[in-house]
Amino acid sequence: MLIQESMVRINSILPPMPTFENKAAYISTWGYVLNSASKNKAAAQKFLKYAASEQGELDYTEMTSRLPARTDVLESDELAAMDLPGLDEIKEYVDNTELLARPMAPQAMEFISEMGSLFQQYVSDELTLDSFCEKAQKAVDTYVVK
Repeated sequence: MLIQESMVRINSILPPMPTFENKAAYISTWGYVLNSASKNKAAAQKFLKYAASEQGELDYTEMTSRLPARTDVLESDELAAMDLPGLDEIKEYVDNTELLARPMAPQAMEFISEMGSLFQQYVSDELTLDSFCEKAQKAVDTYVVK
């Protein structure tokens, strides 16, 4: 009876998971950037080229145990040999989901700052969910070019 009461309580607190018309997800496509004020652009470009390479992805994965972003690296024998937990699930997700590049706002730092501030207000109970969503949508409409 205690388990049943707990489940009723949990189900009344947690909203049901949303359903989607298609299996698509935005992914970050701008993890590394070259700052226009960089004093050593040639070295930065060299690093960015390496970081985006297959070997760079494998090295990063080996160092951090985080799965790589490149789908060709997900299928590589070198990655399989690392025996990382979650690899099969990620491969299945990638195979069954349309991956879309997340748009980057021209004023990225302003957008990130505003969204972070709104989120902090929401988790601190300073904003309701509806108010957070309304203000977040305004930030998207302001900063993200469509």
